Amino acid sequence: MNFFTQKKWSPYLGGFLLGILLLVAVYFSNKALGASSAFTRFAGFFEQFFMKDHFSQLLYYKQYKPYVDFTVLSLIGMFFGGYLSARFSNDIKIRLIPKLWEKRFGPSKTLRIVAALIGGIFVGFGARMAGGCTSGQGISGGSFLSVSGWLAICFFFLGGIITSFILFGRKDY
Repeated sequence: MNFFTQKKWSPYLGGFLLGILLLVAVYFSNKALGASSAFTRFAGFFEQFFMKDHFSQLLYYKQYKPYVDFTVLSLIGMFFGGYLSARFSNDIKIRLIPKLWEKRFGPSKTLRIVAALIGGIFVGFGARMAGGCTSGQGISGGSFLSVSGWLAICFFFLGGIITSFILFGRKDY
């Protein structure tokens, strides 16, 4: 079996490769891994193109001008890398409603989309307020032994566990 067509990779190999990627990123771009700033840059490109008057008045984009940098390119690479991985392993499944969600909340596509949008807004807002997302704070901050990175990791897990119990309870779905 070809290595790239496997459905699952070893988490040890994945962690090792992620560590190598972090070292390469820091060495060549002097930037750690992260994704939330790329989303704000994409939003800036969108607003700059479609709403020029509004864009020119926003203080945020006067301070943080949208430009293509390492984080934008890495976010694009994550998308295409995920697609290629699923394609090579013949494991592409597009599902609007995951099975676990459907068992707990039913088959409503509207509910799923609204919940995903609200969750995405909260995560995006929190990531920008915290100065980084889970990859920026957790992977990069944790690997650099940053106290704030390790605190972020602890609270990511705590928040995930609490949210799982609130949404899914203790039932075996």
